[in-house]
Amino acid sequence: MRIPPLARVLLAIAASHLCVCAQSRINVAIFNDAGAPSWMLSRAGETARRAFLGVHIESRWVICEADACKREIPAGAYIEVYVMPRMQGLMDLQIAGYAAPNSFAHPRVYAFYDAASMVAGRTTRPIDVVLGCIFLHETGHVLGLSHGPHGVMRANLEGDDMDRVAMGRGFSADEGERLRAALNPIRATN
Repeated sequence: MRIPPLARVLLAIAASHLCVCAQSRINVAIFNDAGAPSWMLSRAGETARRAFLGVHIESRWVICEADACKREIPAGAYIEVYVMPRMQGLMDLQIAGYAAPNSFAHPRVYAFYDAASMVAGRTTRPIDVVLGCIFLHETGHVLGLSHGPHGVMRANLEGDDMDRVAMGRGFSADEGERLRAALNPIRATN
């Protein structure tokens, strides 16, 4: 059977898209040290999951209560997200999150609930969306992204950035390529 050249090109493009999607996965364990409601963390994880899907990355966000992580997160590489009440230590900064890519057994992200509440009030966005944006932003740092002029990687997120994340458009195409490239070594250790 002869396949016309245009059909071959379209098939190749479709196949390459499927390969990228199949290879790019990330597992994230959420630890609730702030006493935030589980529904809120679940919605924040879903917001982050949809934004990763927007750049063809499958992600699984599991709230770690009791043995949930052991059952739901495969052994191997994953990212830990710690939701804390506030930044501890000498710094009296109102930062909403922090990334620690190499300090622990697993890359670690911190999201500070008190700061997220203030941002939610200032931007009139739901706190679960704000937390989802913090999760994405700091996970982006763990995976090698730096601050950008707009989108979820902006240093100080604004309401319109959060609205785009809520619609599943948190990262640019270039950021998506860099994230997928960064995930290959993490996935290889699974």
